[in-house]
Amino acid sequence: LKDLIETIKSDVKVIPVESSDFFTRSLELSKTCGPQTDVLITRQTKLDQFFLSPVFGVLSFAAIMLLLFQAIFTWAAPFMDFVEWVISSLGEVSTSFLSDGIFKDFLTDAIFGGFGSFLVFVPQIFFLTFIV
Repeated sequence: LKDLIETIKSDVKVIPVESSDFFTRSLELSKTCGPQTDVLITRQTKLDQFFLSPVFGVLSFAAIMLLLFQAIFTWAAPFMDFVEWVISSLGEVSTSFLSDGIFKDFLTDAIFGGFGSFLVFVPQIFFLTFIV
C-alpha cells in the first residue's frame, strides 16, 4: 500500500497556482458557466410579488390547498375502498367459524373494526407523504 501511494505521489504533477490567479479564474468560470443572478433575482421578485400579495397570494394558496386535498382524497379513494373490502372480507371469513360470544364480538368489533378503521386511512397518509 505504501508503494502504491508513493507511485501515485510521484506520478501526480502539482502546478503551483497563486491565490490571485485561482480567484480570477474562478470568477471567469462563474460568469461564463454559472447562473445569471440578475435573471434569477428578477424572476424571484416577480414570484414573491404575486404569491405574497394580499389578494392573489391568498387566492393562490387556497387554490393550491384545494388541489392538494382533492388530489389526496381522489387518488386514495380506490385504495381505501380496496383496503376496506379486504378487512371486511377477512373479518367475515375469520369470524364465520366462531360461535357467537364475547371472543367473536371482540374479534369482529375491536380487531377488524378498530384496526381496520385505522388501516383504511393508510393510503391517504401515503399519498399525502408522497406529495409533500
